[in-house]
Amino acid sequence: MRTKLLLIPFLLLTGMVWGQEIRSDKMYLQESPSYKDVNVDPSNILRIESDLYASWSGVRSCDNRERLISNTDETALKWVKDQLFENRNSQWIRYGWYYETPKVTNRRNPWPDSSRSCTGSVKFKAYIEFKK
Repeated sequence: MRTKLLLIPFLLLTGMVWGQEIRSDKMYLQESPSYKDVNVDPSNILRIESDLYASWSGVRSCDNRERLISNTDETALKWVKDQLFENRNSQWIRYGWYYETPKVTNRRNPWPDSSRSCTGSVKFKAYIEFKK
C-alpha cells in the first residue's frame, strides 16, 4: 500500500499519468486566396504528403505548447517552401499539417553541478495540394 502511495505522486510529477496531449487546435490549414471559394474537382488535385520530424532543446519548458507549435510550424513551413519550389509550375490549393503529441525529456545533473536540460521531439504529417 505504501508503495502505491509513493508511486502516484511520482507518476504525476513525471507526467506519465496525465500525459502531454495536444488535441485542441490539432491542425493547421492554409488555403490559397485564389481557390478559397472555388470548388475544384478532386480528380484534378495532386496531393503530396510527408512525415516530418522536429526537435528542440533547452534548459526548461520543453513541454510548453507554444514551443511545440513554433517548432512544428517552422519545420512544416520549410517543407512547404521546398514543395512550392519543386512544383513552381503548378498552382497550389492548400497545405496543412497535424500537431502531434511530443516526446519530452527533462534532466538534471547530480550535485554539485545541478544543471538542467531538456529535449523535445515530434513526428507529424504535412501535406500540400496542387491543381494538376
